[in-house]
Amino acid sequence: MIFRAFTAFVFIMAAAYADMAIAADQSAPNPDTPAHGVKRIPPHYPAKAIERGEEGWVDLGYTITPEGTTSGIRVRAEYPRHVFTRSAVNALAKWVYTPRLENGIPVPQDNNHTVISFALADSAAISDSLQAQFKAAQDAVDAEQWDQAAQLIDQLAAIEPLNLFELASIERMRGRVTFGKRQFAVAADHLARALEITTRFSPEIRGQISELLIAATINGGQYAAALADQVRWPFTPREQNRELRHALDTIRAALATGRTVNLPPLEAPDEP
Repeated sequence: MIFRAFTAFVFIMAAAYADMAIAADQSAPNPDTPAHGVKRIPPHYPAKAIERGEEGWVDLGYTITPEGTTSGIRVRAEYPRHVFTRSAVNALAKWVYTPRLENGIPVPQDNNHTVISFALADSAAISDSLQAQFKAAQDAVDAEQWDQAAQLIDQLAAIEPLNLFELASIERMRGRVTFGKRQFAVAADHLARALEITTRFSPEIRGQISELLIAATINGGQYAAALADQVRWPFTPREQNRELRHALDTIRAALATGRTVNLPPLEAPDEP
């Protein structure tokens, strides 16, 4: 979900997992329903960050209470540190939801998260001055030289300021590295963050990130979450993701019948 709160040339983007229900038949009445966003207050862009030309994001975890408010707000990750934290937390504290229902009764909904991004321009490319460094990091990723790639990515992340597209590209590369290292939960976090930080990846690249995210989620044993990810971030069927599509069909059938999911680990879908 995107907020565009323009003050001069400032826009703010946010995406929330709390609004994504597991894929299900919505045609029949259901006494069990997830929380759904009703009111979102866009955050204030800190004046000092504007003066310094800083862009960034804050990944927040939180609980939705039976009253539809947010509580237990915590910072899961952020860039840069302590620049946008207060603004993001203050905004999230004012969000309102219809609560989660179980047997028709409002109950807390835990383990929600949102990424709130702050940008001074609608950036859609790597800055010319950083092209060589991003290419070196991507080359190491493509060669599956995970330790070298991680080192080069960390060097990129230490540069300030970075635009939002560059920050999302860093999360994408980190997702591929941690997938290669079989750190699937960490990989899924990075890849979801890449999709949430910016909408400016091309449809082809967004599809590739989605495929890798869903494969990481499956390998981490989060089968229902993988189905939800497929709904939220769909990808185009192609020969390279046939194994992934088969795994999703297997999961869907198993969960529908109460059977145990038994799948071999998935490899990263090949890029065309």
